[in-house]
Amino acid sequence: MQQVTLKQLVPYMKTYRNAGVSMGIIGPPGLGKTAVVNQFADSVGSGLLAMRIADKDVIDLKGLPDNYVDPISGKKFSRFLEAEFINVLDNIVKAKGSAILFLDEMLQANRSMQVIAQQLLNENRIGEHTLPKNVWKVFASNRMGDKAAVNSPSTATANRVGIVEAVPDHQAWHEWAVSVDILPEIVAFFKTRPDQLFSVLHKGFHELYASGEWVYCSPRSVENLSKLVKAHGAYDMTLCCSIVGDSIGAQLYSYAHSARNLPDLSWLEVGDVEAAKKCPCPEEPDLQYMAMYSVLYNCKESTQVQAAVTYINKFPREYISVFTKELVVKLPSSVLVLSRML
Repeated sequence: MQQVTLKQLVPYMKTYRNAGVSMGIIGPPGLGKTAVVNQFADSVGSGLLAMRIADKDVIDLKGLPDNYVDPISGKKFSRFLEAEFINVLDNIVKAKGSAILFLDEMLQANRSMQVIAQQLLNENRIGEHTLPKNVWKVFASNRMGDKAAVNSPSTATANRVGIVEAVPDHQAWHEWAVSVDILPEIVAFFKTRPDQLFSVLHKGFHELYASGEWVYCSPRSVENLSKLVKAHGAYDMTLCCSIVGDSIGAQLYSYAHSARNLPDLSWLEVGDVEAAKKCPCPEEPDLQYMAMYSVLYNCKESTQVQAAVTYINKFPREYISVFTKELVVKLPSSVLVLSRML
């Protein structure tokens, strides 16, 4: 099966959508498959209806059974009423012009549900009920070896849709994490320890389960950790270990507490360039990364850019390059300020 990163996946999604061919995305749990479909829908201005097939019942897709009496012959027939999701899709298409039907966890569903979902993908209908025009179908699932109760797709479906395997991409995750304000200590930790973020996803889940530990680190769990720390107000050993696993959680907790050794960066709030010039640059690489991402995290307005760049220019050359690139991704308006500073 062809392997692509989530970033590489997007152009192929556009091609499949334009051609009207359904697509399947296979990949490990927590990688970000669902997130990339959501972001893609936003980027093309299409409405999105996400359905977690593994949680659905037959009537959710086929509709409720009904007895129908032919008005001419008087004969009774059994049929299925149109399922509610088709009406929802129709309203989305009317409002947005197009829709994406996302069948999440499709291969985790039981066989009877998969057969029904496959008719959606292959024939654009359920029984006698046809989907509205301008609806693109895409499904996602975990891999067979992910301990996620996955079944293989039928040969009929595999021959009618395109299926690719999404694989980890640290740089793409890193750029995304900065853009959505994942806490700077977390971003810096995984920047200096890139293998930790995807360690279980690379190795597979057999080794994890053999060790007796069920909690593991993934892009999804790291995003949840950032939310938990923000809600809690501080890094906590139990929070860290409960969401990313004992080993990485303990390391991250210790690393985050080293932020106490960072210089005072309060000058960034008001964009004080003179204070930025006087602010010392940490000597240790770990603290340099943490300081850089703290500045990046807190730089939210173009009025702060000059002070931020003035400070980061004290860092080694490789830090400056990374900071500038990621600042432009996070804050596009910074380009004007940066051009004036050249």
